Amino acid sequence: MKKGSSTLLITPGDVNGIGPELFFKSYRKYKELFERTVLVGSKEVFENYTKLFSIEEDINYIKDIDDLLEWKINILDVLKPYDIETGKITKEAGLFSYKAVEKAIELYKESKADAIITLPICKESWYKAGIRFPGHTEVFASSGYGKEFSMIMYSPKFSVILVSIHESIKDVPSLITKEAVAKTVRHALEFGDQVYGDDLSMAVCSLNPHGGEGGNIGEEEKHIIDALKSFDDNRVPKIPLAADTLFYHVAKKRYNMVVCMYHDQGLIPFKMNNFDDGVNVTWGTGIKRTSPDHGTAFDIAGKGVADTGSFVAAIRLAKKL
Repeated sequence: MKKGSSTLLITPGDVNGIGPELFFKSYRKYKELFERTVLVGSKEVFENYTKLFSIEEDINYIKDIDDLLEWKINILDVLKPYDIETGKITKEAGLFSYKAVEKAIELYKESKADAIITLPICKESWYKAGIRFPGHTEVFASSGYGKEFSMIMYSPKFSVILVSIHESIKDVPSLITKEAVAKTVRHALEFGDQVYGDDLSMAVCSLNPHGGEGGNIGEEEKHIIDALKSFDDNRVPKIPLAADTLFYHVAKKRYNMVVCMYHDQGLIPFKMNNFDDGVNVTWGTGIKRTSPDHGTAFDIAGKGVADTGSFVAAIRLAKKL
């Protein structure tokens, strides 16, 4: 890899969705971000997009990542071709998107890239293809070097990090342990140091309404408090705050890093405020991975109206980490 530049591997996500459009549209508008980028997939799948965006002359089809050219769209032509069925959920698209992620991780482990950016997949398509991972985060966790991992949603305004991720709501209380909360807080400190620096200001959500009312509405807060007290760091709060009022203070810019107990507790307020420029980050696996914070948008696939903001933000953050 060239010193001073980042080699980025990009996986196309579900090609029946907006992933390919986001990639090629972003290249046409933000070429300065594509110094050393490689899109994992196949020539046949992406040829129509290169024609649609009138960028055929910028394409470099390669079989080996070592053959990449700077300031070109390098397409790693290594996957079995698939006929795009715009807007449809199919096992073929699911398998294609999964194989692209597998290949990207393989190349990262061979030190061929500095980061991986994943475009949105369809979890139902993965299930149809027999792939049982509930999302990208778990794939990277199973393939990485670290046993502990976290899912973070980042924006310059504020970020959220989750103690439990893609879990049924009925299972969440049993997952709120001292160890799980402490791990998540530690990851919040690590990530926050990199992206917010001295401006890091952390808060932690309670699980139950009103912070549990001293154990009268659930006892999970005891585990959260025990975890917080284990840190000798004045950036870590000593008690959790009720989520219904905590995000009011986030909106007022009092906090920029929030530890949340479960998926929707964090992602609902995050996406309400950062849908167009939020970034999904997998942390703790030893593999640098970012992604847009939205899904495949099958309803607008093929219409040319997809917003590139979140994908562009994911590229910028991948270069920064």
